[in-house]
Amino acid sequence: MKLLISILLALTSQVSIAAATGEAHQEGAKSHKDWNQVFKQPEANKSLSETPEKTQLLEPAFLSQIKGSEVTLKWKAVEGVKYHLQVATDSNFKWIITNEQLVDYTEYTVKNLENNKQYFWRVYTQKPENMSAYTKSSGVSSAFETIQ
Repeated sequence: MKLLISILLALTSQVSIAAATGEAHQEGAKSHKDWNQVFKQPEANKSLSETPEKTQLLEPAFLSQIKGSEVTLKWKAVEGVKYHLQVATDSNFKWIITNEQLVDYTEYTVKNLENNKQYFWRVYTQKPENMSAYTKSSGVSSAFETIQ
């Protein structure tokens, strides 16, 4: 604590002398440059703060009727991203039956579907290396129904 007070007193006296001689502005600018050198901030990588481009869902079409107990979901490839796929039995995605994260593929076969049931699916694009607020796009969603 005594050391801190001594430093503050020394700085105060230097500022007073510099102000008296008209050098305060120059000294302040010099010390500001010195602090920037000591605490140099890294260059910002703009691409890490851009939300990834959304994908486009290809198949099945919205509200398609699917025969059988499986369906292959397909979406358009987006360069430089990974994908997060979710399939659920409700539109709020509370009852998720498939949750595939950070995958490279652009199609996925969902098996063991129940007859006469509606399913909802969505795909997000992801860049895990991005800053946390910009890692994922907003989801693109669709729905289909199984029939006998």
